[in-house]
Amino acid sequence: MVKDLHRLYITEPHPHKDALYVLRGDGRRSFCAGGDVKALVAAHQAQDNHTFYTTEYRVDAYIATMPQAQVVMWAGHVLGSGVGVSLHGRHRVACETTRFAMPETHIGAVNDVGTGWVFSSIPVKGLGAYMVITGGALKGADVYHAGLANHYIPLEKYDAVEAALATLPGEAAAASCLDAFAANVAVPPFTLAGQEAVIAKAFGDAEESTRLQDIMEKLRADDSAFALDTLKLMERISPFGMVLALENMKRQHTPACNSLLDCLRGDFAEVTSADVKRELAIGVKALLVAKEKYPKWTHKSVQDVDVAATRNLFTLPPGMASF
Repeated sequence: MVKDLHRLYITEPHPHKDALYVLRGDGRRSFCAGGDVKALVAAHQAQDNHTFYTTEYRVDAYIATMPQAQVVMWAGHVLGSGVGVSLHGRHRVACETTRFAMPETHIGAVNDVGTGWVFSSIPVKGLGAYMVITGGALKGADVYHAGLANHYIPLEKYDAVEAALATLPGEAAAASCLDAFAANVAVPPFTLAGQEAVIAKAFGDAEESTRLQDIMEKLRADDSAFALDTLKLMERISPFGMVLALENMKRQHTPACNSLLDCLRGDFAEVTSADVKRELAIGVKALLVAKEKYPKWTHKSVQDVDVAATRNLFTLPPGMASF
């Protein structure tokens, strides 16, 4: 699929700069539930693994900077690589079935495809860090309230929206077209509104010195059902992945990351690193192949993870080409 997208966007793009790309999922269960992680961790697929990431990141970066506009219509699951090909487009539409997440820490990996750059600007304090560390999902209108979608339109209107977009003379009219469909739609309330204080307190102050165990202690001290459920989840998923996710969020506020492209370069370095590949293989083989509930992660706890070493993963080794 990513090779087809590379052809449609990069090698054979639409010839008109005011053209409009409309991206939807094939069916209603998912927009895109991400890459085939079983194939990515297979030993004989090592070269294809690197080829996939290189092609994927070229597409993601192009979408973020291309002259044409893109309208993405999120319905169902929007996960992982599906986020990468859609989040950086100009127009993003959510509906009641949208389920948006970067659940990489659950399988031993970390959020990538430029999500750290975007999530660091989510107006709800701490929500971005909460999402990447815990893999927590935003559902339906929550994606709109978080600012990740700029329109909320019911799924029953999606076919009509796509048909209307196809009749436009150019991309300049796309925003007003979407505005018209979104007008008078009763947007459901933000379902995490009651948890904003907990999320802000625990995840909202990711300074240079913040450790993952500090976040976990704040959740333990809060003692609310939401905090304890979040803590229980964090005690099960990859300690390495969570520490790396926290460091990725911190990185968005450093001189090394001044743009989305800087973020993508760092993400590419870490997803292609041997450390991430090793942890991802553990998670995928345990959870998705052997169907075990508790993978034997490389670290027993977050205290065992070398934070300084994780920071180095965002820089490519000498001589290794980026995307």
